[in-house]
Amino acid sequence: SLNPSLSAPSNQQKGIETRTMNWPPASLEAIDVETVLHECEVVELVSGSGTRPMNTEVHMAALLYNGELVHARHLWRRTLPPSRSPVLMEWWSLGQAVSLGKKQEAQAKLEAIASSQPSPFKEYAVEYQRKLQHEEQILAQKRMVSSASTPPPIPTPKLVSFLETSKWNM
Repeated sequence: SLNPSLSAPSNQQKGIETRTMNWPPASLEAIDVETVLHECEVVELVSGSGTRPMNTEVHMAALLYNGELVHARHLWRRTLPPSRSPVLMEWWSLGQAVSLGKKQEAQAKLEAIASSQPSPFKEYAVEYQRKLQHEEQILAQKRMVSSASTPPPIPTPKLVSFLETSKWNM
């Protein structure tokens, strides 16, 4: 048996605090997504993502859910190609669509993830769809309020004169 004093220090001895949670979490909505992100980052920093099953995949899904697209891109870049799972590749493909503002493509990718990936990733995709739909509803409401409260421009006499005398009336 190894001498305990010669073994590697634990996370607590290193001053790194992690909470024990069921892994992978069944939902991103039911828990604080910031806690999931913290857990993933600590595991990656201390021992590498490969030491906890699906750490990188959960990390990517949580970053996208939280709207942290730049951090998601950096996670993708630091994950070496041989260790990129199909689950991770599909989530990153979604991240690219979201980053480029391709809403329809992102919705299609979310639907594909929800129908093809294992739990809990299909649940994450459904939660992310709900979140994006909610954000879109809020934007639509803001646009309606904005357009309702902004009266149409009143043409000035100079503008009317210009339009009447120029080639605009042809």
